[in-house]
Order: sequence, then structure tokens, then C-alpha cells
Amino acid sequence: KAGRWPCVAFEYDDGTYAPIRGAYASAASTLVGMNTSTSPDEAGAYFQIPFAARLSSFEFWTYTNDNFDFVLYDASSNVLTSQSMDKDELQYLASTGETHSVFKLATPYALSINTWYRAVIKPTTTTAHTYLSYATTLSAAGMDAFPGGQNWQWTSRADAGSWTNVTTRYPTGLALGFDQLDDGVNPGSVSYDKGPFSRVR
Repeated sequence: KAGRWPCVAFEYDDGTYAPIRGAYASAASTLVGMNTSTSPDEAGAYFQIPFAARLSSFEFWTYTNDNFDFVLYDASSNVLTSQSMDKDELQYLASTGETHSVFKLATPYALSINTWYRAVIKPTTTTAHTYLSYATTLSAAGMDAFPGGQNWQWTSRADAGSWTNVTTRYPTGLALGFDQLDDGVNPGSVSYDKGPFSRVR
């Protein structure tokens, strides 16, 4: 008997998967420590959403003793919005040293439907580390066993170089919050609560 999430996924006979609430469909979990001198020195999620909405907040839970920036890029690496974070603003769990905080963005950004973006953590010092984790699946299709599925992929780079996206790594420890959701019929009237995407009103 283990006091943690079951590590299980269900594959249908057509080769597809679907998310199961409370299950963790991971073959392995990896914690990546970053600062400005490591490789990578930026990491997070390469993602898209099936509706138009405004990115208004982000949620971050990990281990860190470093200041960092949260950065939203488009697929061409243009900065769309960013926010600098002080490690002393984070909420710490004394028993483990883990942090868990939700931050409203000072400058929200309107996202387009079915468009790729990158939401990443970027450390800003060389003297400490910020950690971000990912779960590894056995196949790209297996990503669909997690909420958000193949539209929430691990992405990283070093020294402002080329990005590496890994279709079998599911970013954990980072979530996004939206408002002004648009279902194409009644703009701003829809709520969405799925996996790494948090509902924000």
C-alpha cells in the first residue's frame, strides 16, 4: 500500500488514451535544476488551447531558492508577456521546502485558439537553482493519459538558443490560469478546468 497517486494509464483498442483523474500515467519523473549557467536555463510548457482566452495567472509548485522570470513566448520566441518573481514571495511548505504559489500577471495576454505558445520559467541568478519537473510517457499518444495531453509538452533551451520540444515529456509543477474565455458563441462566458489549465474568473 502506497500513499501516492496510482501510476497507471488505460489504452483503448484503437491506440488512443484518455485522462483519468487521480492517476499519474508516468514511466518516470525527472526534476531539472536550473540557473543562468546551466543547460537548460529555460524550461516549461509548449502548449496550445482549444479556445481563445486571456492568460491571466500562473501557478508554480516546486523547489527553488532562486529568483526567476515567468515568460510567455510565441512559437517564434517573441516575448508576449513576462513577470519577474522574487523567491521571498513564494509560499513554502516547511516540512519539505517545496513552494506552491499562484501569481496574477501584471500584464495578461490574449491567446488565440489552437496556436502554439511557450510558458517557461527562466532563472535570473547563477548562485542558486530553480527546479521544474516533467513526467515521461512511453509514447506521444500516451501523453493523452494526462489532462491537456499532447498539447502540453516539455520545452527547454540554453543561452537563448534553439528550443527542444519533447513529445513524451509532460511538464509538471506549472499551470496556467485564464479569464475572458471565448467558446465562439458567447465570448467571456465559458469556464475551463482541465489538467494544467486552471480556471480563473
